Amino acid sequence: LLRWNIAFIEQPLHHKLGLAGWRELRVKLPSCLMPLYADESAWTMDDVPQLAGLADGINVKLLKCGGWHRAREMILAARVHHLKVMLGCMIESSIGVTAAAHLAPLADWIDLDGHLYVANDDYEGIQYDEHGRLVMPERPGIGVRLRNDE
Repeated sequence: LLRWNIAFIEQPLHHKLGLAGWRELRVKLPSCLMPLYADESAWTMDDVPQLAGLADGINVKLLKCGGWHRAREMILAARVHHLKVMLGCMIESSIGVTAAAHLAPLADWIDLDGHLYVANDDYEGIQYDEHGRLVMPERPGIGVRLRNDE
């Protein structure tokens, strides 16, 4: 995998294996392997300290952890435990993805594309430019608006 310059591997084992699975994985992996990020293993702030030393980072999702405030707490806890942060999302409308994007400056990586898979998204929020960079809307509140509501 190293020859393809992969930045990290997300959730390399089934979350039902729990911390024991992460411990076993770390024992069996060579130390030079790229970073491992926990996704389904990291639901709340309480999961963060338990993953320190097992995962190199966590994937924080608003719908998974319970909202914007809890996501911010998770990110801060990850930093205390020297973990990297990916800010992700579920398949959700532009409302949730745009709300999450406000935490992007606190993350190392963003994976905020869930709204692109929603065929009937009634809202418009974040966009990406031609270089794949996140573009925040310049509107009041979190920046979303009803589509076709000029």
